[in-house]
Amino acid sequence: SSSSSSSSSSNRAGHRREKATHFVRRLYSKRFESLADLFLAKTNPLKVTFLPSMKPSKEENENLKVFAERVRTACAEALDVPKTDTEVIHK
Repeated sequence: SSSSSSSSSSNRAGHRREKATHFVRRLYSKRFESLADLFLAKTNPLKVTFLPSMKPSKEENENLKVFAERVRTACAEALDVPKTDTEVIHK
């Protein structure tokens, strides 16, 4: 009789899990679901690199674009990727 009660509670837990999964699938789009799968995966290797704090010099305080350029250069070097020039056009 204890095995039947254990089996019954296991079935109830499985049913609750199925209902919760169905609810989440209805609530969120497939796109979000795939992102959630990515972040909730048992193993998701991630490398975090902390860069040193950067403070603008006197010249950079007067022209923040110069400071931004130095930060972009430091980030590109840390990632070992080329720095690209892009421009945001506000409409």
